[in-house]
Parts: sequence; C-alpha cells; structure tokens
Amino acid sequence: GLRAGIPDLFLAVPRYPLSGLFLEMKVKPNKLSIEQEKIVEYLINANYGVRLCYSADEAICAIKDYLT
Repeated sequence: GLRAGIPDLFLAVPRYPLSGLFLEMKVKPNKLSIEQEKIVEYLINANYGVRLCYSADEAICAIKDYLT
C-alpha cells in the first residue's frame, strides 16, 4: 500500500478552486488516526478537497458533489 495516513481514494480531477478530491473510507464508529488528521490538514492546505465517508453511498455523493 500507500504511506500510512494517506486517504484511500484520490480523484485526480481539478475543479476550481480545488486541485483534486481525496476520500477516506471508514466504518462507523472509527475515526481518523492522528497521522491521518495531519495528512488531511496538509492536503487541505495544499488546495485539495478531503471527505471522510462511512459508506459507498456517501462516497458517491461526495464525488457527485465535487464534480458538479
């Protein structure tokens, strides 16, 4: 895999003002680790969208929202 803390999915499609969208998939009640929180903060500061999703439906909605 990837480096620890990197979100699970990346949509490499820029949509102004963002450079792309990262999705982190979790199962409730899990939350972001400290390493993941640091990386999310970095990605947001680097002009990427980041969404935490607890289901495929949430991820689909996040992607649709991002693309429209």
